Parts: sequence; structure tokens; C-alpha cells
Amino acid sequence: MHDLIPMLQPDLCGSGTSRTHRRLKQCGDAAVAIVTVSDAVRDDIIEHLAYPADKVVNLSQPVSFSPSLIAEARREAVICPPGSFLYFGLLERRKNIGRMIRAHGLSGSHRSLVLIGKQGFGAEEELAALAEHPAPQRVQILPWCSRASLVRAILEARCVFFPSLAEGFGLPIAEAMTLGTPVITSQGHATEEIAGGAAYLVDPCDIEALTVALSRVGSDDVLASRLVEAGYARSQAFTLRAYAERLGVFYGNIVNY
Repeated sequence: MHDLIPMLQPDLCGSGTSRTHRRLKQCGDAAVAIVTVSDAVRDDIIEHLAYPADKVVNLSQPVSFSPSLIAEARREAVICPPGSFLYFGLLERRKNIGRMIRAHGLSGSHRSLVLIGKQGFGAEEELAALAEHPAPQRVQILPWCSRASLVRAILEARCVFFPSLAEGFGLPIAEAMTLGTPVITSQGHATEEIAGGAAYLVDPCDIEALTVALSRVGSDDVLASRLVEAGYARSQAFTLRAYAERLGVFYGNIVNY
């Protein structure tokens, strides 16, 4: 179970609460164990689906970029200006796209805001914020790019801007840290947990705070370097080796169940 967002925050994804609850319970009741990706979601499952703590296991998620992919990425054409504020994922209400655009406009930064992803739930309303942006030409929207192009974009970004309203894990956080790119993300729940003290945390509903975050990370090289160093250290929790060790322990326990 990656997350309970459709059940706990249906306004962010347009899902039916009762139907989601029923389906999750059907799966969970039949399972020997329930695997999830963060302690935050593990706590949600225990609280809202009423499963015992020893039945729910957080294995987190692995992140890996092969040397060949990195080499390919460096050969790719530039798809967004180096030094941009970068977001990648669905353009939807849950991802807080509207506030991201407003904060970028208020920051007065000359760095581009690049949004990579196809449109999802509530995208039209979120992207309406472009009409209020004082320099909308500085906001670049790409519906798709190759994996190698995305890796290059992350490598060359000033930071990954990911103030999501709800996540089960927050893969862009771990990916950015692994590649040595600073992260701005939401305080609380899974995003703060995955950041592990190595990101600039902000209240995702506070546009002023989002604006300050962009201004600080965009202009303070010392802060950006500190976030890179902390992010590299944090990324060790998400290596394939670390994940394999957790997975081995989990299956060992299941065999002995």
C-alpha cells in the first residue's frame, strides 16, 4: 500500500473514500503482511485501517542511476535552462502546482520554473495561476521527456521544487539527493520523513514561505552547497544495497511466519 491519499484526502485526487477503504481492507485482510514505503504511511495504515503494528512493514523505496544512464544524460540536449527550479511529476492538485507558480512569480527570481509532466486531476485550475505570473515566459511546461533528459535536468537544476500536499514517499526528493541537487519540499508526513533533515522544509500551503524558500535557495550558494552535502548523505538510505538488506530481512521473517 503506497499511500492512503484517496481515502484520507479525496479532494486532492477525486477518488471515492468508501470504495477505496473497502478495496484496501479486502487486500489487507487477505495478506500475511502489508508492505508500505514510509513510516508516515505505515502509521496511517495502522490507525485508519486498524491493522496491528506487526503486520505493517515499511521497506521504503530504492533509487539508482547507472553510470551508463548518467553518461547518456550528459549527452542529451538541454531541455530546460541550467540553474532552474525544477518540478517533475503529474501536474495535478495534489502536487500544489498553483502555489508553486504563484510563489515563483512573487519571488522575482530570474531563474526559470520548469514543470515536467502530463496534466492530471485539477490541472486546469492549478495552471490558471500562470495568468497572475508577472513573467509567465519564465515558467516552462514540458508534458514529457526521456529518462536521460530528465536526469540531465535534475543534475543541472538549482533545486528540485517539490512542495506536494500529500505523498506516500516522494521519489523526486530521493532522486534529487542521489544526483546531488538541493531540494525544497513540504514539512510534515512522508515528505519530511524522506527528506530526513537534508532538504529545505516549508509549509506547502503558505505562499509567502514558498516564496522565501525559492529566494533563499536560488540566491544563497552556501545554503545550496549545504543541502547538496546533506542530501548525498541522506541518499545512502535509498541505495539498492540498503533496500536489498531490508527486503532480505522482510522475506526472512515471512518465511518464518
